[in-house]
Amino acid sequence: MASGNITKVNDFLNVQNTMGTSPYPNDMPMGFRVDLKTGNDIGLSGNIYIVMTIKGWPDTSVSVQQVVLGDDGVFWRRSSGNSWTNFQSL
Repeated sequence: MASGNITKVNDFLNVQNTMGTSPYPNDMPMGFRVDLKTGNDIGLSGNIYIVMTIKGWPDTSVSVQQVVLGDDGVFWRRSSGNSWTNFQSL
């Protein structure tokens, strides 16, 4: 194993149930996280979504990215300052 790499076998990423919240990009913690959201939380028309968020810098000088999975499709958006762009269908 290369120095600095961590290998985990048979581990799953924990999905946080953060339904009912709609944080702005500046409020997101730096790193990679996965959340369970309602369509109302994120501005989509479906019921429940898995939201994957990647924030690579402590502030929004580098855009925050989100990929969203739902029964109605896969979507992407990014931050623009401290707000979100509209979702684009992938």
